[in-house]
Amino acid sequence: MNTLATLLIVDDTLSVCQVLVDMLESPEYHIETANDGFEGLLKARTLKPDLILLDVMMPGMDGFQVCQHLRTTPDLAEVPILMLTALDDQESRIKGIESGADDFITKPISPDELNARVRTIVRLNRYRRLHAERAKFDWVVEQSEDGYLVLNDEDQVTYANPKACLLLSIHPIGTHPEPVYFRATIQKQYQCHPSDLWNTWPLENPELPSPPPRYLVRPETETSQAFWLQVFQFQEPIQQAAHRIICLKDVTSQILTMRDVQAFHRLIPHKLRSPLNSMRLGIEMLAMHSAALLGGEIADLVDMALQGIYRLDQEVTDVVQYLHAPALARKGKEIQVEAVTVLTRRISDELELAPPQISLTSNLQSYQLQLSEPALERVLFELLENSKKFHPHQSPQITIEVEPTGLEQIRLRVTDDGVHLSPEQLERAWVPYYQGEKYFTGQVAGMGLGLPMVAMLIWAAGGSCLLRNRPDQPGIQVELVFPVTVPVSKPESDPVGANLRQS
Repeated sequence: MNTLATLLIVDDTLSVCQVLVDMLESPEYHIETANDGFEGLLKARTLKPDLILLDVMMPGMDGFQVCQHLRTTPDLAEVPILMLTALDDQESRIKGIESGADDFITKPISPDELNARVRTIVRLNRYRRLHAERAKFDWVVEQSEDGYLVLNDEDQVTYANPKACLLLSIHPIGTHPEPVYFRATIQKQYQCHPSDLWNTWPLENPELPSPPPRYLVRPETETSQAFWLQVFQFQEPIQQAAHRIICLKDVTSQILTMRDVQAFHRLIPHKLRSPLNSMRLGIEMLAMHSAALLGGEIADLVDMALQGIYRLDQEVTDVVQYLHAPALARKGKEIQVEAVTVLTRRISDELELAPPQISLTSNLQSYQLQLSEPALERVLFELLENSKKFHPHQSPQITIEVEPTGLEQIRLRVTDDGVHLSPEQLERAWVPYYQGEKYFTGQVAGMGLGLPMVAMLIWAAGGSCLLRNRPDQPGIQVELVFPVTVPVSKPESDPVGANLRQS
């Protein structure tokens, strides 16, 4: 909104207009004049003034008629009108009120009285407009599909719109017997990822052009899929030192869609190219040498092409089923921890890597990861492929360690001897489509989707991710914490119970 108040003076006497301009001259006002009622209406439609000073006695269209026209024009119906009149009788004032005037001032006009009236009316009109705009804003925020909160400098929630109350499972602010604190509230219901970013909450890294996204994740359960919220913290100039505005945006559909798209991209070269090559080779051989081939050779080439077609059909079916699967990391399809060894060897052979050194505590082998086999395979593939992609010679030495971290959790640590990452790369590595490769060779398009895919799968399963540089030499370490199901040991023989059962 313009900081200057616009005043429109409508009077048929030029000298009176000039006197009024001189009386009201102030750096707070922008003043325009009109010399009859018709011109006044035209200028009012263009200027949308904060106040109209309107003379009553004018030829052609008097002030009462102008006032009536203004009140029937939607854009101008609420503009304050101060009528200037030499008429001091009650009948004229009643007529002016019926026409829509807000106030009157009688000629000859006192400069002090005029300025006092104008200041009061302009101030009240500005307040009315601000109140109306605030009401519209409040309505939009109240109806928004995003959650909005206002936090004070102690992280206490001082305002939460209905959507935020729903997402945080809190009652409307003001109805709680105790203060509601944002960080404490979200930690009861969500997992905060990436954890290193949340450890600095609410501070942002001033060296980054834009802050990396923070997520709140509610892991999958037997009856519901993972739920994702992205947390935005509005920066200056919207923000005030003592108050922070927070937006909670449901990005579940975007996260799942991105996961499916990336999985599809990965499946094309690894699952579709091989059968296509078989089909192409067989058909090309038939086309080039069919006249010289014997019957058995033709049959072999036809069989090669058919096998490629069968494989391609199966792979496309797998892709379609995958894209329609509710979640890769769904609980209820757990896999034993010892599968880490089998899958790692298979993937390293596929990527033509030296076999990683695997350290797996024997008593963990029977534990079950709360993660499906396809999800675990995707996680390991992304980590090993990244190690190869960013190694200076694409031949990393990789170590994989699996160890317990506490009750019903294990840590999987993947360490390579490639390169160190910059602080920005470490902080933004989990951001989808972030391209960090240019700091390495300038040729390999890396870290755009692989690590975000890992994070999505692990977070959705209720785990956590950490990325850091090796402290002893070049290379990185990725630590993943998985929830596991601890096997229940069977009770030994129970002769008393057996006797009771026999009896």
